[in-house]
Amino acid sequence: MRALSNISRVLLEGEAPSVQLFRLASLIFAFCLPLLTRGIMLPIGLWLLTWFFVPKRSLKEVWLPVLIFSGLYLFHLFGMSYTDDVGRGLKDLEQKFSILAFPLLLGAVKPQALPGRRMVFMAFIAGTALALILGFVAAAIRFPDTGLIEEFYTTRFSNIHHPSYLAFYINFCIAFLLYWIFRQGPGNKKKTVLAWILVYVLALCLVFPASKMGFIHFYVLVLLAVIAAAKWRVLRSRNTALLAALPVAFLLFLQINTVASARIQAAVNVVGTDNARQAPDELETNTARLHAWRLSIQEINRRPLLGTGTGDSHDVMIAAYKNEGLHALADLGLNPHNNYLQIALALGTPALLWFLVSLLFPMKRIFRHQDWLYLFLILSMALHCLVESVLEKQSGVVFFTFFNAYLYFSAPTHFCESEKKHSELEMR
Repeated sequence: MRALSNISRVLLEGEAPSVQLFRLASLIFAFCLPLLTRGIMLPIGLWLLTWFFVPKRSLKEVWLPVLIFSGLYLFHLFGMSYTDDVGRGLKDLEQKFSILAFPLLLGAVKPQALPGRRMVFMAFIAGTALALILGFVAAAIRFPDTGLIEEFYTTRFSNIHHPSYLAFYINFCIAFLLYWIFRQGPGNKKKTVLAWILVYVLALCLVFPASKMGFIHFYVLVLLAVIAAAKWRVLRSRNTALLAALPVAFLLFLQINTVASARIQAAVNVVGTDNARQAPDELETNTARLHAWRLSIQEINRRPLLGTGTGDSHDVMIAAYKNEGLHALADLGLNPHNNYLQIALALGTPALLWFLVSLLFPMKRIFRHQDWLYLFLILSMALHCLVESVLEKQSGVVFFTFFNAYLYFSAPTHFCESEKKHSELEMR
């Protein structure tokens, strides 16, 4: 009841009805992100409807970040002028519309009308926790029929989102909880204990999606948390001891999970293997990625400035696989599995450079405000793009474009008035 009271106070106290509804729609959207894929358009539609009525500011104040963040979509529009597969290009534009929409819409809202970070991330954590619970329940229902322990791992466990994206969400939740623990100030012992329980439970749950990049993200997160704790001069504390024990507990839990540890071993075995001589049916996912990267670079070198066009990269990759005799990968329609290569292949190296600039652009604000949570999002995205075409999937593009724009325009100095006291405490 106290949690509901706090939420209603943060959302509703002293604000116009239009702002109240916008904040509530923002929380609903954040909650639904880990739970829906195509259905996410419903909460987005609700959020957009409430957006029309909130106070706006002139885009002249924020034109540069809006342009930097949404500029990649303009490259996609230009790529339509020379693409052959117009139908696929239009579908691509539809799926990636959030690249343009979220920076523009969130940038236009007056900072005071934006919902506070604490509430948004608590809603996202609640949605992620429910997604995990649903995964466990569904696996437990299937297990008596199949008898396969694999029901609790990878794509069988994560039916809503691809396992790598679910792991991305889990790590982002852990990042926020650690940020809150180390920046909350004295007191709130019960809340701190609850937060640590959530951190450990979420960290151990990373084993079930069994995403190799998710494991890497987790250790990057722990390292970043240690650096932040040293920066905030809170290394000598019980919280630091619990933080140090976290990766050890995760590693021990990983070792006793044969399915997850086998995936890591398979990735290690790829090193030194003659991948080119493997039959298509024997290709492991990491080996498939190596083929995709090699052929993507080959195609990029043929058209480095403009790329294939917005809708043609898929057909170009299929033809490249067939020419190499990789018919299994052609049948799968495997994309480059690297967002940097994906952008360069479809839109050319200038578009790739623009995307890299968009990742680096927030750094000045991040370090000025010591916004470690935002830094983790950027670092995670940069790493994830090495092994996945993140912006090609609804699970990746909606998540990143929303939180990237939201974290930029809700920098610590731009918290809503209803959370002013909380933000001041966190920034001490």
